[in-house]
Amino acid sequence: MRNKFMICRRADRNPTREDRLCSCHFVNGDKTLGPTIFPWNKEGIWEFPAPEQSKRKRKTEDTAPLSPLQVEIPQVVQPTPSTSTVMSPALDSAEIFFLREENKTLKQQLKEGEKRFSFKDISSDDSLVFKYTGLPTSAHVLMLSRLLLRFKLTYYCGWKVDILSHVDQLFCTLVKLRLNLHLFDLAYRFKVSDTTIQNIVITYLYYPIANINIKIETLG
Repeated sequence: MRNKFMICRRADRNPTREDRLCSCHFVNGDKTLGPTIFPWNKEGIWEFPAPEQSKRKRKTEDTAPLSPLQVEIPQVVQPTPSTSTVMSPALDSAEIFFLREENKTLKQQLKEGEKRFSFKDISSDDSLVFKYTGLPTSAHVLMLSRLLLRFKLTYYCGWKVDILSHVDQLFCTLVKLRLNLHLFDLAYRFKVSDTTIQNIVITYLYYPIANINIKIETLG
């Protein structure tokens, strides 16, 4: 109450308990809001509507309803299996069969490529026997081979050659004497090492001759 009178104080006297405020000093006569209307501010009072009475008005403009967001999703096209990639069991079996045949052919070619030179390759042709060995026929080569079997061969390098037969070792020695091929050439033809060729040639050249000389001296 004292605050209200302090707001509307007068210059000629102080307010007392018996003083009363006129309703004209209150907005809309509502005394709960306190006196706010006086001669010095009557022209400057702004009227504001009560908060509960003011309602926000929506704009009534004609606006088109918002459509939902449309996102175009590209379609993934699944590749159709071609006829070349789809194999029936029959085609699969046929392909396996031809692969096996090709593998067999390649193995045979590889085996033939690694085939070593042998006296059997020329024994049926006496002209080739003469060109390679200097002996007239294959029968002469076989007879000489049987003759050398009477002697016990002691190999020059100290180890026995088992990879080639006795006839082929003699054949290798005769080819060396007839054509004078290099050791590496004979090694390539007979599919052995250079050392093996050296061991064969020296053994078949010297040891039979040495044994024959020993027997002749013994008989003399």
